[in-house]
Amino acid sequence: MTADCILIVDDEQNILNAVKRLFSADPLPVLTALNAAEGMEMMKQQAVSVIVSDNMMRGMNGIEFLEWAKNYSPDSMKILMTGYADLHAAVNAINRGGVLNLSRSHGIIQNSGRRYSIRSTSSK
Repeated sequence: MTADCILIVDDEQNILNAVKRLFSADPLPVLTALNAAEGMEMMKQQAVSVIVSDNMMRGMNGIEFLEWAKNYSPDSMKILMTGYADLHAAVNAINRGGVLNLSRSHGIIQNSGRRYSIRSTSSK
């Protein structure tokens, strides 16, 4: 398994493309998945450093996916994208999914690759 890549999960292709463009200057490769099940399969084949997931998806939602990711890859940075100001979802994301960031801002998402590198370097 190769390390250090970014995984973006969203059930809307145009959102995947837009978020992927935010990482265009980042040295980490970017993978995209159209649903949580596809993201889970990718994580089983590729080590992932940063996971960016939409919350409102058909099938498994973002909190459920990040909860699975927390158990499967506990050291990965997890970011939940949401366009809704839902306090209950925020609390669930933090408690169940180990989410470090809740984002409605592209700045948080764009800098996550660099922040992961700094965090993983300082913990070694």
